Amino acid sequence: MKVKEFLKYIVFRMIAGITKVFYLRKKLEKKVVFTAFSGLRYDCNPRAISEKLNIMYPNYRQIWLMKEFDSRIPDYITQIKYGSVKMFKELLTAKVWVDNGTKSLWINKRRGQLFIQTWHGGLGFKKMGTDAQSGFNKIDELRDKHSMSMTNILLSDSKSMTEVYKGVWPYYKGKILECGFPRTDILYDIDKRKEIATEVRKELDIPNDTVLVLYAPTYRNNDDISVYKMDYNRIINELKNKLGRNVVFAIKLHNWSKHLIYKLNCFSDTVINATDYPNMQKISIAADYFITDYSSGIFDFAIQRKPAFIYANDLENYVNHERGLYFDIKNMPFPFSNDTDELISNMINLSVEDYIEKLNLFYKEMGFVDTPNSSEKICKLINRFIVDY
Repeated sequence: MKVKEFLKYIVFRMIAGITKVFYLRKKLEKKVVFTAFSGLRYDCNPRAISEKLNIMYPNYRQIWLMKEFDSRIPDYITQIKYGSVKMFKELLTAKVWVDNGTKSLWINKRRGQLFIQTWHGGLGFKKMGTDAQSGFNKIDELRDKHSMSMTNILLSDSKSMTEVYKGVWPYYKGKILECGFPRTDILYDIDKRKEIATEVRKELDIPNDTVLVLYAPTYRNNDDISVYKMDYNRIINELKNKLGRNVVFAIKLHNWSKHLIYKLNCFSDTVINATDYPNMQKISIAADYFITDYSSGIFDFAIQRKPAFIYANDLENYVNHERGLYFDIKNMPFPFSNDTDELISNMINLSVEDYIEKLNLFYKEMGFVDTPNSSEKICKLINRFIVDY
């Protein structure tokens, strides 16, 4: 470990130790502290659990750690600044933590607390942690070991994901619960989906009879925007001719690459920026088609059995020098392309029946947990823990 990394590690662990000692004699309260993407968003699996918890057990206090307060967060939630002194107080006096990622080195857990780690990727392409080709240093490794030593329950959406966890975190001693991911529960409710689709389209000013194509690629460590470029207008025109309906193309970049969105210089009435839309599941419900490169969002979208496609013009570089993949992306149920011509051909010539058959077989082979009740299961688990302990 480099000297700078070592000093950073020492400082973080000192902060963790001091704050834990300060709150050691404080009584644990019947409240749940939620965090998503290190305080960046009110979203993903923690949000789904939070919403269901309020329905099932509204008497439990809910705290959300946010780097920037969000006016869209419901009133029954107390927002606390991520990284503040109050954050330590809430964490160290709460019965339960829920997070979709690993906790920092400057956070310690007390005895008698439950830490549910939901993760955020799910059944996905990209390699994680020490499996990845790049972007993982010694501090990251130490943080992961520390966080997983505190974790009691790790959520999985498939047997395949469980095996990935075991490879990435061989030192994890807690329970892996194959219960599906809470954020996908909403994708199974057909009646609710119709309401959500109308709501999202109204917010984005997209008519209900217009075809919506959602393009949601993942990030790159080098901020290369060429990987996101394709002939959007040509795709729109080809689909319009094929379907006889107007088409809108919505681009939603990953949270870690959203600063690049305006460098694309492609926006118009039919190519819109949806990067800041706050809920991936809701916009997926509103979309008719989904395009990505290596984002696990494609697996969530496909739960609805709607057409999804892979566009990856940097496959060789990504596999060998960026993150690496767990699957042979060219042999997935999702038609693969590395240029606009191939993508258009895949989209207009897709046999939906064949696609769904391949998708169902793939999910079966992966041991995918196809359930609409994940949030309910986790909330019951939280309640049992708070009541019993």
